[in-house]
Amino acid sequence: MPTINQLIRKSRKVQVKKKKNVALEQCPQRRGVCLLLSAVHAQPLIVLERSGTLERIGAENLFADFPAALAGARRIVGEGAGGHDGPPSR
Repeated sequence: MPTINQLIRKSRKVQVKKKKNVALEQCPQRRGVCLLLSAVHAQPLIVLERSGTLERIGAENLFADFPAALAGARRIVGEGAGGHDGPPSR
């Protein structure tokens, strides 16, 4: 228990409440981030599979070459653009 003089010199700090769902807020899917990988060699691909990252990314986001990755990105952006409920643009 601090004395009055100690409290006068250095007051008590307010405790910051920690959130319990920090990992969920940092989740890329929640933020709308999509990761596309292109031209991944065999050894890094094995490491991605073992670490479980490949399951999070999804096999549909792996592409053999860069043009295929660009086509996949166009597909993903096209899907996201058509889903709004606003008035049609003129």
